[in-house]
Amino acid sequence: ELELQVKQAAKQRQTEYRKTAKLLKSKKPHEKLEAIEKLSDHGYISEGGCIGPLVENLVPKKKNGGIIEAAAKALLNFASVTAEGDQIYPNVVYVMDQTQLKKKKLKFGGQFMVDIFTHPKAAVPVKALDCYEIFLDACKAQEQIASVGMKAVEEAEAAAAQATAAKAAEEAAAVAAKAEAGKKKVK
Repeated sequence: ELELQVKQAAKQRQTEYRKTAKLLKSKKPHEKLEAIEKLSDHGYISEGGCIGPLVENLVPKKKNGGIIEAAAKALLNFASVTAEGDQIYPNVVYVMDQTQLKKKKLKFGGQFMVDIFTHPKAAVPVKALDCYEIFLDACKAQEQIASVGMKAVEEAEAAAAQATAAKAAEEAAAVAAKAEAGKKKVK
């Protein structure tokens, strides 16, 4: 009974995710804005497949400054979530991973960024820069974590090399001692 309820709730949630993703692609601005408001629940973005349609709403077109601003704000709220551990900004890592997919690759760079930063509505480039700053901070944090990890690996390799060298020196000393003992017997 409980398991069935959980499955039905999960199915209903997936249906809601699909509807929201479809509304994000709507031609009607009020429907897009309604869908963007739902994205404060980050599950829509990370689990519901709404990241692509959200990013597509950042593309400047005539008279869509309000939509771009709302979409940039939603992306900023999603990206600025922090966590302890290896992934300081896990949602930024998620977005970056989406740009590396072979199928349904998220397009998030190049001319797209230039268009956002040159949008005539001042609030749009400001929100875009806020997003960019979060992504930049996340990339720097990931780089720092990676360099700390690499340093730890290098230190471990150096310690292992020292241990191996010490063991080899002990073995060489033992062989030399046996050789010396053999010379004394021969005399």
